[in-house]
Amino acid sequence: MVDGPLTTLPLSVLVRSVEASTDDGSPDYAQVNWLINHFSISRLPTVGALGMLRRTVAPSAADSVFVGFGDPVLTDVWGRHRSAATRGKNAVRIADVRRLLRLPETAGELRAVARMVNAGPESLFLGDAATEGRVRSMAMNHFRILAFATHALSAGDLPGLHEPALVLTPPRVASGNDDGLLTVSEIAGLHLDADLVILSACNSAAPDGSADGEGLSGLARAFIYAGGRSLLVSYWPVSSRATQTLMTRFFEQWQTRQRGDRSQALAGAMRSMMAGSPSAYRHPMFWAPFSVVGISRGMVPAKP
Repeated sequence: MVDGPLTTLPLSVLVRSVEASTDDGSPDYAQVNWLINHFSISRLPTVGALGMLRRTVAPSAADSVFVGFGDPVLTDVWGRHRSAATRGKNAVRIADVRRLLRLPETAGELRAVARMVNAGPESLFLGDAATEGRVRSMAMNHFRILAFATHALSAGDLPGLHEPALVLTPPRVASGNDDGLLTVSEIAGLHLDADLVILSACNSAAPDGSADGEGLSGLARAFIYAGGRSLLVSYWPVSSRATQTLMTRFFEQWQTRQRGDRSQALAGAMRSMMAGSPSAYRHPMFWAPFSVVGISRGMVPAKP
């Protein structure tokens, strides 16, 4: 577990010695002595989370492999319906949620994950289907892997938002069941039986574009409290192609090489990107944004 400024930093980018350079003085990222080359890393959001995780040491007994939510409809699609009186339970204006940048590349990322675990198109809820009402009405304990590819907000990122939240497609009119924001208190009330929860593109909505440790920690705690054994979380947005490459290699190693150890699978995927091509992927901005939170070792996801 880390605290303070380290909550905003994936530990895989720490180095054990001075980085290597090429003849022209530019950094040779493939030769840097990264910490992830020596250790697989997982972290806890809080000490108290360890007690919650100890109650869910057995692998998931869920009967479906995967469900994913992403690419919420944003950027003021329904601008003509804006109203200062249209507020949800958090006193956040729906118009403020709609103004957030749309993330269309997240649809491709989720489709790629679904293919990796042999889940069909019915496992994906994208665009208009990616709603808070849908999440809260589903029996989420039936899925071993959950994925949310969207913005994550911290308290105060929008006027009236008092707790961290995931952004989903806002309704035309807010209700107590759906205002387009799945908050940490609502996440904690979900009944999960998940081996893995993936939170991708999660910090792209921070006001300054940087990672936010408090919001990320709050989301992780909520998913663990709800019954998630581990999370794969991102600290900054990455190109869709790089994310798909990392996810593909992560799932390959999780399923076949590392006996279900999530942190070892992620470390192996990172090392593979550092050593492979294209050479641009050797920069940590491409391979380092994801981190395992929670239980590292668990059951390999079964193929349907």
